[in-house]
Amino acid sequence: MKYLALFLILFLTASGLEAQDIEFRASNFKDDKEGFKIAHEAYKNGESLALQAIEAEGAGKDAGSTWLQALEPLRQAQAFNPGYSKLNYLIARALHAISRPDEAASYLETALRLDPETDPYAWYLAAKQAHLKLELDKAEELLSRYEGMLKGKDLEAAEPLIRKTLLEIKAARELSASPRERVWVDNIRELNSPGDELMPNIPATVDFILFNRLDADEGRILSSERKGSGWTPPEEWLGGVLKDYRIIGLSQDGQEAFLGGNADGSSDIYYTELKGTEWLEPKKMPEYKINTEAQETQASFYFDRIKFYYISDQDYANKGGKDIFFSGRINTSIREEWGKAHPMGSELNTPYDEGSVFMHPDGKTVYFASKGHNSMGGYDIFRSERLPGRWSPPENLGYPINTPYDEVYFTISPSGKHAYLSSNRPDGQGGYDLYRVTFLGPPKPNIVDYRDHLLSSMTEPMTERSMEAAKEVDNVHLTILKGRVIDAFTLQPLEASIEITDNQKDELIAVFRSNSATGKFLVSLPAGKNYGIAVTAPDYLFHSENFDLPENSDYQIVDKEVRLKNACIGCSIILNNIFFDIGKHSLRPESTSELNRLAELLKSIARVKPATRVEISGHTDNTGSEATNLQLSENRARSVVEYLVRQGIPQSMLTFRGYGSSQAVATNATAEGRQQNRRTEFKILE
Repeated sequence: MKYLALFLILFLTASGLEAQDIEFRASNFKDDKEGFKIAHEAYKNGESLALQAIEAEGAGKDAGSTWLQALEPLRQAQAFNPGYSKLNYLIARALHAISRPDEAASYLETALRLDPETDPYAWYLAAKQAHLKLELDKAEELLSRYEGMLKGKDLEAAEPLIRKTLLEIKAARELSASPRERVWVDNIRELNSPGDELMPNIPATVDFILFNRLDADEGRILSSERKGSGWTPPEEWLGGVLKDYRIIGLSQDGQEAFLGGNADGSSDIYYTELKGTEWLEPKKMPEYKINTEAQETQASFYFDRIKFYYISDQDYANKGGKDIFFSGRINTSIREEWGKAHPMGSELNTPYDEGSVFMHPDGKTVYFASKGHNSMGGYDIFRSERLPGRWSPPENLGYPINTPYDEVYFTISPSGKHAYLSSNRPDGQGGYDLYRVTFLGPPKPNIVDYRDHLLSSMTEPMTERSMEAAKEVDNVHLTILKGRVIDAFTLQPLEASIEITDNQKDELIAVFRSNSATGKFLVSLPAGKNYGIAVTAPDYLFHSENFDLPENSDYQIVDKEVRLKNACIGCSIILNNIFFDIGKHSLRPESTSELNRLAELLKSIARVKPATRVEISGHTDNTGSEATNLQLSENRARSVVEYLVRQGIPQSMLTFRGYGSSQAVATNATAEGRQQNRRTEFKILE
């Protein structure tokens, strides 16, 4: 009990006669009756609000806004009478409730010095103060004192809180004793202020950041650009046009956003997207399916932007407090139709609050903030991976990422090297600040490099290199494909549709669009699939790419300029998603999506120009005899034409030819060059 004894000595001695508790009575302020009247009215107002907040907390409700309302009159009263223990205690409790525990410390110290019996809960707050400082033995002893002051129903009601706090202290002891190696957490000072900085949102390129600033009860969306190793001074996003909203989620390409709004008195989710250079008017997500009378507070896009995940305290299948829910578009091509939301796996949601969710673009990893699981105290950041039919047990990201303070609103770059979070830990500039987490690990070689490689065959699959052991955060299997779509002749940007297909399943995974003003696009391709990518625009021939990404493909960024050609005589395209087995001309099933896409293109051309004739040509590398290659390439071209005829394309519109290795587009001296030379082409003859 040495820590408790020392704590009591600190508060109850050395103050002598100065430790006098001055209640709010007129007889104590005879010399300033008018000042007492004003201060006493403020005190009664603040006390009434505080009692409402305490009652709401007892019913399991969020009372943060009520405590915030109570704080101003309580502080006004305390400025007049700083020597009243109950008043100082209520201010300390309010500051704890709105996540400003460091500001609460002096008020709590004063309250306990003036009257150690002011309220048993004051000793719980004292235990939390020690817990936050990682003075864990002291925290346990103060918690024991709090428990000892309670009896009967009060003790019974407090037992769950006491047990939960003891578990948090245990987690704090274990995790702080074994901090994460090669992990740095730095305050982003150029972005922070004495107010609260919340919900950092970054695109995959990490070239800018959007976040919310709450200062003097006024919220704003701020933006900053990445410059070298720092950030530009924050400015109001879009000049403050969206002043009635807050940013709560951003797509990987930075062209779609979820916003939070309070138009009907509750927090709801709105959606907006960038069209050219203008953001559209935010639209409220569907009532009942997603938005409810409860609070919907934060959201995250899934990599395909068909599903999304969000936080709500709605009653439906809720495990308690705020939980993680998800919904999805009913039809990938109709963006406004959303299905009814469902709670995320029971492995993640707890009886306590889940504060935020972030879906990594690898499509299988989720990061979320929770007060449950093995939290060190308050909100901690956890990580889980999608397994067949369930989520893996959540893993605490550990100390120093997490602390006994609140770590919430977490987002991580696609590479897994940097993350951004909001925390109210004490080394900030006030309230919640933004922090940058750096994960350092040994460099790992790329397994697959697809930069500007047009793959038209699967006859020589690339072998995998050996992998290092899996890492907690750093091991990312993901390809980011970004670039611009432009007119091949004018070089002007184009708005184009970008379809992502699972070639093996012949299944459309997602549809994206390039920006009409810049032509820019960005899509995430999680490893473990053979992707077909088709870029289409009206009056243009489509462009296709193939990405066959093994399960363990390392993280990479592919930057691609796509030049679309008008449908004109002599125009040709390489069909990168038509596949054959080695030495054979039978079409592989993975070719279906590309062939059907070509059939639709030919039908659209025939409707406008019915006399059009096209050539399907086959090409090989120089392996083997030229006679064999000529025959093989012709047979492959014939197979494509036969498929198209079965899809309703007139035979008179089609011709085929094999060129063998005579029209190489790359060197035959390398495996990669030979892979590019083995291809199927489409050309408009007349």
